[in-house]
Amino acid sequence: MHSLVKPDIQQTWSVFRRFSDKNWSFTDCSSKIVMEQFQISTAFVFDHHFRQFGSYGAKALLSKGLTFLDKTSDR
Repeated sequence: MHSLVKPDIQQTWSVFRRFSDKNWSFTDCSSKIVMEQFQISTAFVFDHHFRQFGSYGAKALLSKGLTFLDKTSDR
C-alpha cells in the first residue's frame, strides 16, 4: 500500500486534467503516478483504462470467474 503525499496528489490532478477526454478517474490517475514512481510496468485491472496509459501492461480480471487475460500485446 502507498499513501499519496502532496506532490503525488498534485501530479495526479495534473494528469486528471490533461487527459480529461479519457474518462479516467482520480484513482486511475493516481495509480498511473504511483506506477511511474515505482517503475511498475504491469497491473491487474478490472477496466480498460490502464491499457489507455500506453506504456503499461494490463492483466484484465473479468468479474465473472476472475479470468485472467493478458492485454500487454494489445496496445
